[in-house]
Amino acid sequence: MTTTPELLSLHSVGDLVEIVPSLLGFQPVESLVLVVLERDRVEVTVRFDLAAADQAPRWQLVPVFARFPTATYVVVAYTPEARAGWEALLTMDAAFPELPRTLVLADGERCYLFPGDEGEPYDAVAGRAAVQGALAGMAVLGSREELHAQLDPTWSEEALAAALDAVGAAIANGVDMVARGRELLARFDTEGGSPTLEEAVVLTMASHAPGFLDEAILSTTRANAAARRDLWAAVVRGSAPRCDGFALAALGIAAWVTGQGALQVVCLERMTNIRADPLWMGVLDQANAEAWPPSEWPAVRQRVRSAVARAPEARQGWQRVDLLAQVVGDGTGAVPMATVTRLATPRAGRRRPRAAGRR
Repeated sequence: MTTTPELLSLHSVGDLVEIVPSLLGFQPVESLVLVVLERDRVEVTVRFDLAAADQAPRWQLVPVFARFPTATYVVVAYTPEARAGWEALLTMDAAFPELPRTLVLADGERCYLFPGDEGEPYDAVAGRAAVQGALAGMAVLGSREELHAQLDPTWSEEALAAALDAVGAAIANGVDMVARGRELLARFDTEGGSPTLEEAVVLTMASHAPGFLDEAILSTTRANAAARRDLWAAVVRGSAPRCDGFALAALGIAAWVTGQGALQVVCLERMTNIRADPLWMGVLDQANAEAWPPSEWPAVRQRVRSAVARAPEARQGWQRVDLLAQVVGDGTGAVPMATVTRLATPRAGRRRPRAAGRR
């Protein structure tokens, strides 16, 4: 999910084509990107692989259309292959209800509104809008794979073993990991910086403790979300293999609140086949599926806080799914079946996102 910072101004189709990589966080190579514009703001971006355009079921876009019925939609195909780009655009166009939309082909040098159009030049790296995004701190990676790679471990086996031994010794000496985790959150909120590997291990362990994850995520605000995003990313990189599921939930929420939908989806993908919290995984999944903008976070946070307060004993497993029903259910006490299926069924490999905003 993506919103444009107030200081950015877009004046042409070329500007929009240039800013999309900043919104996604990476260059959308061979991609189809849906941009939702309302009240002169980019509200949501949704990315698909260009080759999978004909496999993107209409129901994936229905929540977006329902949430933004008065918006203007722009669909951009990023590919140097004109024929493949226009075919994908027409396939996506067929999924639209009667809503205003514009189809754009961006071939790396010029963008076109229809086949045979002479096109408008753009520069995805040094163009006016791209530079505005860079000055606003909107980093752009070379590819989506690089976004995944940013969460890969940065430690050696020896360094991790030493950090685990140090934390184990601290626990043996009576150090409370949850209390220590709270201290670290407060410190990094105030001082910023990156945790040491030992501190990352402490936060990883604390995130598995009943109640700590809720406390950490529910204390995320628009004011501290960027710092929390950077902190939890460092924790994920410093986690032992397959032990980062809870930290990924905290990172995913912080990424959503800061408008980094692409990172949010990467977190969901990485959570699929490891132990993760059903409540927060479900919240992230619904935020992704239903195109919740970051501005929804205060309301979502309040719903989660109320659900947790009503059932403080619901600490794990399907108890957490019951809480999820109170947060994202359909009003009948049921969690959407698609979400239940994803929570209950492990999948091999990384799950393809249904939507990706800055995604």
